[in-house]
Amino acid sequence: MNLLNTKNADLFFKEVSTHRIFCHLVLNKSNETHPAENSPSILFLRDATTNKDYILNVTHQDIPTTSPEFLFKIFTKLCSVSEVFVLDKKRTIHTLPSKVYDLNLWNYINSSEIIEVPAQPTFGFRLNESFESDVNLVTPISKHYGWFKSLCGNVSNLVRTLKFDDSYLKVNGDILNILYQFEKNGLEVDVPEFKLHFPHKVLKTNRVHTEYNLLTSTGRPSNRFSKINYAALNTEDGCRKSFISRFGSSGRLLDIDYSAYHPHIIAQQINYHVPVECDIYREFAKQYFEKEEVSDEEVKYTKNLTFKNLYGNISDDVLKIEFFSKTQEYIEHRWKFFCMNEYVETPVFKRRITVKNMESMSPNKLFNYILQASELEYVTDNLLNTLIYLSDKKTVPILYTYDSILFDLNLDDGDDVIPTLKRLLSNGKFPVKCKIGTNYGEMEGLNADKLIFI
Repeated sequence: MNLLNTKNADLFFKEVSTHRIFCHLVLNKSNETHPAENSPSILFLRDATTNKDYILNVTHQDIPTTSPEFLFKIFTKLCSVSEVFVLDKKRTIHTLPSKVYDLNLWNYINSSEIIEVPAQPTFGFRLNESFESDVNLVTPISKHYGWFKSLCGNVSNLVRTLKFDDSYLKVNGDILNILYQFEKNGLEVDVPEFKLHFPHKVLKTNRVHTEYNLLTSTGRPSNRFSKINYAALNTEDGCRKSFISRFGSSGRLLDIDYSAYHPHIIAQQINYHVPVECDIYREFAKQYFEKEEVSDEEVKYTKNLTFKNLYGNISDDVLKIEFFSKTQEYIEHRWKFFCMNEYVETPVFKRRITVKNMESMSPNKLFNYILQASELEYVTDNLLNTLIYLSDKKTVPILYTYDSILFDLNLDDGDDVIPTLKRLLSNGKFPVKCKIGTNYGEMEGLNADKLIFI
């Protein structure tokens, strides 16, 4: 193992330039601490061409240290001259924001398997509570290195031989970077209210961070951290009131929700034109009841009928509606392809969902897998444009949940922010509706063009 420092940095880059490098970053605190609240301790590197190992130490007492600034400089330059792989990109870029490739993501997309990781190194006995969070600092560096070598045994051949495709690069690039932004910004909490609903969570600040996971059967990201499922916060028990604006009286929480999101995704897939300004369920009701004027009750009935047919089996009585007949053709086409090839591709990124991801598959279950996998892909460009727009604003995105985006809105950003966010997220393809409030549990409908409550 070679210790990296200011004296041998130039030689290091001569040795590893253009090689593939596998890196693992050990943080000061354990994985129970979110990486957004953590800091770097040790960086291990394995040159996949020479199998030569390097170590850059920032805080561990066992060997000479360097500075965090030196670590950032070395890692940034390394990513510019080599292809750098990590086990978990999102966790890494919270500390070292550079261009890296997520090895676990590549392996999961291509084999539907998560890389086997050795048990984390520890002293071998339970630390007392005061040392729990600093376990990585008090664990001997030899144990960390032994763990790293075991991990390299599992991944080195993969690092050397894997080939990129456009689908992986899109997910590894755009989607992981988007989700990282949501994680980094975090959610401000009303501490007494938060402790009432989540008493197990130890708070060191007034902010909590989420953690998205893309290694799911469909690729729809789950989102939980520290035993809190942020993707499915209860809407009935008041826990959402825990989340407030970080900007005090100058802030509000703004939720922009995609209306009838799955029907509009399907319309994109089957080339069924739906004007973004129209009520898609009202259009279905007109066709179902075969008349131009339909009542609100008839629209409600047709909406329930749509849910029943899209998430179950499409019944014969709705096939007279063009949307459903085309959807049925799409389902049959995808099912036939899946049975022949044991995979299907997502409509936008062409990412494969294989038979290994699925159990007890049926035509409609496969269709719903495709829908879930498509949710984030269809709006990736919208979200990227939104992040660019907000880059010089105080307003920040803080939570993504399938068909809605929650923002911490700073009112000082001006009256144009809400209608602009609405326009960017809709992009002329998906209708959106807005809600606003002082906390996530008490929000009112908002006309995003006129900034008045409705």
